[in-house]
Amino acid sequence: MSGHRLNILELRSVRGTGGGPEKTILLGTARADRTRFAVTVCYLRDLRDSIFGIDERARQLNIDYLEVHERHSFDPRVWGLLSAVVRERRIDIVHSHDYK
Repeated sequence: MSGHRLNILELRSVRGTGGGPEKTILLGTARADRTRFAVTVCYLRDLRDSIFGIDERARQLNIDYLEVHERHSFDPRVWGLLSAVVRERRIDIVHSHDYK
């Protein structure tokens, strides 16, 4: 893999403002060596969540951030949307957090 940047997807689902894992995910991504790792932070975001704030925190840290919107916790559309992210961004490693 010499010369190849690893494409990593940090994947998490949370409602509201999140907790300790958000600090680890966001700060870890901000501090990653961008010459070796292309890290994308992706959150599954429930469209009904009016206080979600991870997007703003990610923007402040200038990290590659995206959201996959879900209608509810077991929204089957999420699988196709996540598959497209993995394909389009040529993800090598998916680091998922928690139950999803």
